Amino acid sequence: MNDEWLEFIAHCRSGKTHNYDIVEGPMANDTVWNYVNDFIKGTITKKARLYMTEEQRNDFFYVCALIEFIARKTKNRRGTVVNALGKKGVHKQLYAAPVNHCLSFEQVSDEIIRDYKIPDGDFETVKNCKYTLPGFQDIGKLYCIMIEDLAAPGTEEETLIKLFNSFISDQISNFNTDLYYQNPSYLEESYKAGRLLE
Repeated sequence: MNDEWLEFIAHCRSGKTHNYDIVEGPMANDTVWNYVNDFIKGTITKKARLYMTEEQRNDFFYVCALIEFIARKTKNRRGTVVNALGKKGVHKQLYAAPVNHCLSFEQVSDEIIRDYKIPDGDFETVKNCKYTLPGFQDIGKLYCIMIEDLAAPGTEEETLIKLFNSFISDQISNFNTDLYYQNPSYLEESYKAGRLLE
């Protein structure tokens, strides 16, 4: 599915007419159908990849939300939590996500903090927030979208590690700005540029 086909499907789904007598194209399975609906609702961008299954998206969403939860709980930068897990630990959490998401974030985070010896830090992002604080799951969803948009197939775990260790992660965690509410495409382009774009 290319951008032109996606735009055409979105226009047709929203009731706009076209001048074609016959339209041929790929049949929409559940993955494509959900993708188109999410695009129309604005919850994903055109760049979002189709290669990740819904289960993989759920696993990345869960792990990203868990990293945010642990970072808030221990007052650490998100990269500090990811680095404590390491590549093997991130992989392990993604593998365990289908089971762990049935448990409370408190229980899973306590086990990870203990097992990976994550110390308390001084990166306080919640206490001094003047505005409505985005939930840790909201932040997890944002990171999941960005990983799916930025990663080439097979590099999702590596992209997660790089993203949480980048300057953009600290910027997103500054809840006294409106950066979290910006379009994911802007955040992705800023990440690639290595600075916040004007």
